Amino acid sequence: MTGIKKTAILILILWIYALQILAQSKAIKSGPMLGPVAMREAKIWLQTEKPAKVKIGWKESAGSMWQYREQNTEDAAFNIATFTLAMLEPGKSYEYEILINGIKQKFDYPLQFNTQPLWHWRTDPPDFRFVAGSCFYINDEAYDRPGKPYGGEYEILKHIHNEKADFMVWLGDNTYLREADFDSRSGIWYRQSHTRALPELQPVLASMPHYAIWDDHDYGPNDSDWTYPLKNHTLEAFRAFWPNDAYGAGHRGHYQRICVGRLSVFHAR
Repeated sequence: MTGIKKTAILILILWIYALQILAQSKAIKSGPMLGPVAMREAKIWLQTEKPAKVKIGWKESAGSMWQYREQNTEDAAFNIATFTLAMLEPGKSYEYEILINGIKQKFDYPLQFNTQPLWHWRTDPPDFRFVAGSCFYINDEAYDRPGKPYGGEYEILKHIHNEKADFMVWLGDNTYLREADFDSRSGIWYRQSHTRALPELQPVLASMPHYAIWDDHDYGPNDSDWTYPLKNHTLEAFRAFWPNDAYGAGHRGHYQRICVGRLSVFHAR
């Protein structure tokens, strides 16, 4: 093989490798995020940059057999995919991987979770630690109010990540709809997407299960009530971005019960 052919092949290999890196860097807009994790199921949420074929694989960390599921994301649903991993075993460690259009995605942090243990009638209830937070205002210069804006100081997310908590409870005002968002479905969904895509947030989303309720700023204007005309759109967006196990019993509010060990957390708004 001549030196010219070797150089051409090397350039081709480097070009293909560069394309793969580019595809990985632009494939996922936000996530993956762990939703509720129970004894036998776990939910995993993510959002792609554009319509894509999303494939998720998972296995017990101590095992070797992978299982896979696929979904296609679509513009009409803001390219969101939520997977329910079923028939898991209690008290086990699992790891998972994500492929977008056939390309395995790489992350700077592990993709793993632990199912809740089956302790009833067997052992003492397990110890656990959780994080609670709210008022998550993310700057967006084009839509922030004039003058010194709210937001900033996102380094708190690094501290939350370092806590190694067992789950996080979001208490509302998890995003802040702005004046430009209030009167359109696309504005409402844009705000949720913009908040969720904050780079500092991504390791936190993957590190523990997340449970959420809403408050007025997720719902509409400040202190808004049932008269807000686009409440159906904010309800739709909330449910799309937070894969809770429950959202209440058919009412407009958001409430659920989180059971961990012997503790039940009643989580309502």
